[in-house]
Amino acid sequence: MMENKRKIIMYFGISLLLINFLCSYSQILSYDGTINTIISIFGILLLLISSYLKKDEKKIQKTLLLLLAFASYYVSKQSGFFQFMVILIALKNENINQIIKFIFKITSAFLLIHIFIYILMYIYNKSLLIFNVRDNEQIVRHMFLFSHANFLGALCSWNCLAYLYINKNELKLKHIFIALLYILFIFIFPNSRTAATILLITIIILVFKSRLPELIKIICKYSVLIFATLSLIAIFLYPNSTIVQNIDERLNARIKLGYVASEVYGIKPFGQNISFGQEIDDYKEMGLSSIVIDSTYYKLLISYGLISFVLLLIIYFIGVKKITLKNDKICFLLPYALFAFMETTGIFPLLSFPILLIDDKENNNE
Repeated sequence: MMENKRKIIMYFGISLLLINFLCSYSQILSYDGTINTIISIFGILLLLISSYLKKDEKKIQKTLLLLLAFASYYVSKQSGFFQFMVILIALKNENINQIIKFIFKITSAFLLIHIFIYILMYIYNKSLLIFNVRDNEQIVRHMFLFSHANFLGALCSWNCLAYLYINKNELKLKHIFIALLYILFIFIFPNSRTAATILLITIIILVFKSRLPELIKIICKYSVLIFATLSLIAIFLYPNSTIVQNIDERLNARIKLGYVASEVYGIKPFGQNISFGQEIDDYKEMGLSSIVIDSTYYKLLISYGLISFVLLLIIYFIGVKKITLKNDKICFLLPYALFAFMETTGIFPLLSFPILLIDDKENNNE
């Protein structure tokens, strides 16, 4: 009976945090920042309660990790990493498959609501709609009533990955066809070409998983460690390496953005309070006029601090060691690693769910 109550508390906390996060990126369902903060605090408390009600848990170790994460929040004035750690700790050794199905239902409903209302507005009152435009190509990017086309692309991508994960054990032609429709939608409407490409790579890996060379499987398994390390190295090499600069041109300047932010603010143990959008006159010759970080790795490193960055890598390494190369889960760690480089949504594991797979209770039985 107590376990059932604990799970109700946990799922209620998941619902609050996920819906609150999605609403913060919505043009039609967003609300006051104070209300957003209150709901976040309530959701975090529910997950902490459910976590500490578990039996045979390492409560001292758990508390120390939470204190480190809270130190980052206290210094940086940003709750992202603390919330990240609360979710990871609360969902450790839970049935992640069931949680992913639950997440998929909520994100699907959220997407359908926005798409339905957007279509109605497009038909009856198009003048009220807002669009993004690629300046250099004059391509209209549909936002579907979200705050930016990039978020729509990211949300569709994570939703598609959840759909593929749920059906991974019985992947059929219809599942692949539906995933290809996702890709087509992402490419045509939000025009998120990188997201569409990553999804296509994931489908190819899933289809040919039994024939993949062992080296590719190892790369998939340790992809977060690999890309996080490469990201760190890249910002130090960036100013003097034409190779890194040329690569970065094809990555929409993610490395340059991280490099400039690290130069302006530095890298601190527990992060810092960064004023995103702050004007930076010294870097205008590089084509930048304000501070922007558009990568989970650089967000962790610069906003939340070196300790947060290293802590994530240690937790990932400890968790992923339990996953064998035969496990289909490794196919979903690579898209997380790639999206984490290109987007900041990787810091919210209830959307970017593959990071939860490293602490699935099934891993202990392999």
